[in-house]
Amino acid sequence: MSSEDDASYKLLFSAPEVVRDLVLGSIPDQWLHSLDYTTLEQRRPRFCAA
Repeated sequence: MSSEDDASYKLLFSAPEVVRDLVLGSIPDQWLHSLDYTTLEQRRPRFCAA
């Protein structure tokens, strides 16, 4: 993955509204509509070496 791809990925997932729309548009479970997407927070990723 290039740094340009990484930046695009970070931008895509930086807005809770976008994440909500992606989840609701791609996973057909009805209970997802009851979640409060305004509580989403950005977190620094942690990677584990296998």
